[in-house]
Amino acid sequence: MLYEKEIQKPSTFEDNHHFCENYDFLTRYLRENHPPKHIIDRFKRTLTGTHLNHLLYCEENDTLCGLTDLMFTKAICFGIPDQPTTMYEERFCFKDPLRALSELVRWHQRGFNDMRPKGWIACRNVSGSLLRKDFEQQEAHYARALLKFGKNDPDLTSHSDRIARELRLPKSEIEHLIAYLKYSNQLEF
Repeated sequence: MLYEKEIQKPSTFEDNHHFCENYDFLTRYLRENHPPKHIIDRFKRTLTGTHLNHLLYCEENDTLCGLTDLMFTKAICFGIPDQPTTMYEERFCFKDPLRALSELVRWHQRGFNDMRPKGWIACRNVSGSLLRKDFEQQEAHYARALLKFGKNDPDLTSHSDRIARELRLPKSEIEHLIAYLKYSNQLEF
């Protein structure tokens, strides 16, 4: 398949073991839902020279998404245009490539609706108010439990291990929640 790159099935995961269990499902889903040739041809000018892979297309809203490797993360690029004016409308960066793949598939299954992916540690081209509206639609007061830890030190990242223990959440989830609070303008950068 054009523009495809294999994501390796990891041998172990600290706190993301459920993604390993879904690996076979994810790779099968990508094969079964790969955009048809006429869609790839339509977006070819934008895709040429990029490193986008694992492309998924939603006919309902005429949206193409895919993954790309960045220096330290794997990113979901949402809203890839058919004319090369920009590379994407929104981008969500993940430490864990398998989590990025899993979130891409879940979002595609929802028709790339306005419930954006979870688990990212950085995002681009998404307003803070849009993030708050989106995530608080899913769960009231999303990530607000972390704010109490930032009263004396707004750099929650340096305390993520302690916060993970106290809230009994995986560290990767704490990192996402901290990023959400920062990008939704509820915490200082």
